[in-house]
Amino acid sequence: MGVRFPGSGSNVLLNTVVAPGEALAVLSPTISPALDNQQLVILWSITWLGGATGPVVSYNIRRGSTTAATLLTSGQTVTEANSTRYFRSGVVIDVPGIVANVQYGLFLNVTNAASGVTINDVAIMVMGL
Repeated sequence: MGVRFPGSGSNVLLNTVVAPGEALAVLSPTISPALDNQQLVILWSITWLGGATGPVVSYNIRRGSTTAATLLTSGQTVTEANSTRYFRSGVVIDVPGIVANVQYGLFLNVTNAASGVTINDVAIMVMGL
C-alpha cells in the first residue's frame, strides 16, 4: 500500500510593482498534507529590478495569503544595488500540523522609503515529504 504525497505550484505574478511596504508576489494553490504533521518543502524564486535608489528588501514566506499570516522565514533584510536585476531563490521547510487546504505566499518587503522594485518573474512550489 502506498501513499501519494501532495504537491502544488504556481508562477502567477500577483503584484508587478512593490512600493515601500510588503506585497504578495506569488501564492501557492492550496495543499492538503497526506499525513498528519507532514513536513512540507516550499521552493521559491523571484526575479526583480531595483529602483533608482538601492532598495532594502526581505523575502518573506508566509503560511497564508495576507501580511498577517504566520511568518516562516526570519525576515532578514538585504540591501541591494539600485537599477539592477536580481534573481533570488530559497527553500523553506514547514510542518503545519493537522490541517487541510494550506497556502503559502512569497512576499517581497521593501523597507526603505526611497525605492520600489518591479517584479518580473516568480514561482513557488510546495511538496510533501
